[in-house]
Amino acid sequence: MVLTLEFWELFFLIFLTATLFLTNHLLSFYSVFSFLVLFTHLILFKPDIYKKFCYHFQFILALLMYPFLSYVILPTLSERRCDTNLFQLSNAFFPSLDLSHIHHSYWITEVLSAVYFLAIFVNIGLFWFFLSYRSNKLSAQSQFTWFFAFTCYLIFPAEGPHSLGFSPDWLSLGPIANFNYNIIRSINGTIDCFPSMHTCSMIQWLLLSWRYGPSLLFLILLPFSCLVVLSTLYLNYHYAIDVFAGGVLAFLTYGYMQKFPLTLTLSIPYKIVTLWKKEY
Repeated sequence: MVLTLEFWELFFLIFLTATLFLTNHLLSFYSVFSFLVLFTHLILFKPDIYKKFCYHFQFILALLMYPFLSYVILPTLSERRCDTNLFQLSNAFFPSLDLSHIHHSYWITEVLSAVYFLAIFVNIGLFWFFLSYRSNKLSAQSQFTWFFAFTCYLIFPAEGPHSLGFSPDWLSLGPIANFNYNIIRSINGTIDCFPSMHTCSMIQWLLLSWRYGPSLLFLILLPFSCLVVLSTLYLNYHYAIDVFAGGVLAFLTYGYMQKFPLTLTLSIPYKIVTLWKKEY
């Protein structure tokens, strides 16, 4: 039997396996193990409905994994925070990009807070545009970077500069900045710092729009993407090394997509599959 494994499926399996070994919470362990078994069964037999909507499924799954990380896995990783190490590395490699103690202008903070928040919806809209209207499966496959990043979050858990006290005085700023502050406070304890997926996703869409999309889309995304990258640093949501890692991941993914197939073909002994089918 020949099994075709999409790259996003591979990285999602790696993420689940990493979660399984790194969590020490019994409920988390059983929930991840159950999902691992279910997903392995799906990709092994690939029912028609799964094959038809697998790219839509992976994008929804990526969105659902974020709260799963924050509220289920997070408590098991609290003793291994890497914020101090990332801060030191960031200052060693990018000392000029340390914006942790700058004075935050009211209007600049408002604009960049809006940009940072809107980036989530822009990312969702671009995914549906490329997949549904342009029929570009590469854009969907590029999202395997999310599961790569989730795995990094487990190995290098960090909350970001706000955990070290490097945050603007949100309450003295405008309504949009306050809105972002309340969101951060409501999910206090997140570990989505290294790499910066705001940076990675926007650079990915910028590259894909340059290669596949209309030129007008690229021209619109170019200044917006630059503002997203700037906002991650200016608002102290990420260390400079997180932004650098996110950009490198985006360019490496894009370069790989242009030269190599994003599927792996694996040969599975027919007898094993036959026995499994008889068993279930």
